[in-house]
Amino acid sequence: MPQPAEHRLNHLLLLWIIILTLGQLAFVAFYFTAGQRGSTKPDPVLGKMLTFKATQAAAHTKTIEWIGKNEDPDLISAEKKSLSIKKDGNYFLCLQVTLDTEYSHRGTQHTVSLNKNSETFLEGRINTNLSISTGFMGKIDQLSSEDTLMVTIHPSATINGSLLVTYLDVIYLPKRSTTI
Repeated sequence: MPQPAEHRLNHLLLLWIIILTLGQLAFVAFYFTAGQRGSTKPDPVLGKMLTFKATQAAAHTKTIEWIGKNEDPDLISAEKKSLSIKKDGNYFLCLQVTLDTEYSHRGTQHTVSLNKNSETFLEGRINTNLSISTGFMGKIDQLSSEDTLMVTIHPSATINGSLLVTYLDVIYLPKRSTTI
């Protein structure tokens, strides 16, 4: 049977555990709700995904022409041999180029370049001894409304125009405002 002094210590220990528990609950509640003060609604991120398909080009092309599968002319417009950026933002570009098997010559090496304003932005190689495709190439960068994108292949080649093997996918995310 516990002594009266032990009863007091048990009660004191129980009170101390209750105080610590309440303190932890208050800390967790303030921690998760502190970031929500001052903003009444969350800032939505309105992104967009676009896909461009290579046109069925004539044999031995140097610049790939694109047509939009799901176009948004307010975001990117497909012109003859280039894509014009219409909105500033963050762009994730995914490119794959595949040569046409009928016209590809074994033993040649092709360089596929995604150019931004006439400067190489992304580059891949095709060695026809091993493969007839660049494989998946991707890059993310901030682009401005004056930028143009162009895909070139050197030396010139005939590409497979199927959307399954030759495509340029674009994921657009707007720039977030940095107001404090």
